[in-house]
Amino acid sequence: MASTSSSSLESQLLNFLAACPDGASVDEMAANVPGVPSLGQLVPIINTMLTNRLIILLRASGGQLRYKPASAREQKTKGLSPEEVLVFQQIQRAGNSGVWTKDLKIRTNLAQPQITKILKALEARGLMKSIKSVANPSRKLVMLAELEPSKEVTGGAWYTDAQQFDTEFISIVREALLRHIDRCGQVTLNAVTAWITSSGLVKNGGGAGEGRVDLGRDDVQQVLDSLAYEGKIEEVPSLAQGDDPAYRKNVVKLPDTTALTSVPCGRCPVIDDCREGGPISPQTCEYFARWLDF
Repeated sequence: MASTSSSSLESQLLNFLAACPDGASVDEMAANVPGVPSLGQLVPIINTMLTNRLIILLRASGGQLRYKPASAREQKTKGLSPEEVLVFQQIQRAGNSGVWTKDLKIRTNLAQPQITKILKALEARGLMKSIKSVANPSRKLVMLAELEPSKEVTGGAWYTDAQQFDTEFISIVREALLRHIDRCGQVTLNAVTAWITSSGLVKNGGGAGEGRVDLGRDDVQQVLDSLAYEGKIEEVPSLAQGDDPAYRKNVVKLPDTTALTSVPCGRCPVIDDCREGGPISPQTCEYFARWLDF
């Protein structure tokens, strides 16, 4: 019987492998796919499929080599040069944290012009994208196109899509939490997080801008901590089980200034370097002198 054409056989092999969650060995393919020629003729076909990124090679726990269909992303890497594959693998390993383009140069030992050219090629294929980090805005990071940057990269809920600190949105959240705590009398962190998520304030973009993600427990905790620091609310023992903190409106108004904040030392940014006989000292401090004159 005439053997199946290579393209038709490749389709049959792919269909068979797709039905094998753990992949299949060469022997299993030869035994289960109709029209497969001898093992000697099957191996070159498998090698061609590997080269064309149609399948991938895995090593099972027992050391046996097995084959699986390549993912859509792996198929996109078809035709990449060895240097492009090397750069792509480094971007892949970086995950949703991204990788600095200069770090790619160090990790791959490729020249910067070559890195730049490869990144343009990968971006044109839709394999990667460029992003900026709030921690280092001047650094260009790259990551896989289908991933969303981590909170450490984007700054999380408190930053706009342009990675600007969103003071307007923070004010909206603060006022909403204050009103809710005042209305309820006392709320736990878990309860107030659930409320603000379901209230529509931030859900699906909410009232503060398109594409905004829901606030998480840590985000709400940050706002509550700032309100407590300013004396607008206070943490109290929770009646609920567990370690979930509770909050209520502060009934005792904190003074605007204290003895410590009125003295220049209480607000001095270089107080750690201030010492007698040093370049910064109480004897030479012009702010301290003004305060004493007053």
